[in-house]
Amino acid sequence: MLKGKMWLLAAALVLGGLCVGQAMAQEDGWGDGKGKGGGKDKGGGPDKVAKDQKKAKDMKQELGVTDDEWTALSPKLQKVLSLQRDIKDGGRGGPPGGPKASDGETPEPMSDLAKATQALAAILLNKDAPVADIKAAIQAVRDARAKAKTALEQAQKELKELVTVRQEAILLQKGLLD
Repeated sequence: MLKGKMWLLAAALVLGGLCVGQAMAQEDGWGDGKGKGGGKDKGGGPDKVAKDQKKAKDMKQELGVTDDEWTALSPKLQKVLSLQRDIKDGGRGGPPGGPKASDGETPEPMSDLAKATQALAAILLNKDAPVADIKAAIQAVRDARAKAKTALEQAQKELKELVTVRQEAILLQKGLLD
């Protein structure tokens, strides 16, 4: 009887985690929680490019920056977003073998965290993989994650240096700054 209850609890936890993961996957990249993650193209094609452009235009307007200010601010914002996405996805964001280019665009290079995560996944495909190899791959993922978090902190610091207090508050509210 106890075994059955434990199994039921474990199943409920797994299903709950899947629901939370699905909800998080639908959240848009600006962290406003409105969940505009729909659209036909989930792989970074024209639909995603159009959404990213709209988000950028909306953010520019919300921050109240000029075109010149946006030119300096936009790359910093993109860097923070990219690092946050990489950490949130655990390096699993791209397709196997790295991100693919669409419509003649240059793909974003695969992060160290994504490489380490893929290496761990490859090792785990072998049920007879040596424990030492698994431990080394685990440590590589942890090291890459720590490096990505440090890079994110630095990127957030650089972004914060460019904005006013009001803009900082907006970015904090959107989850782009800590």
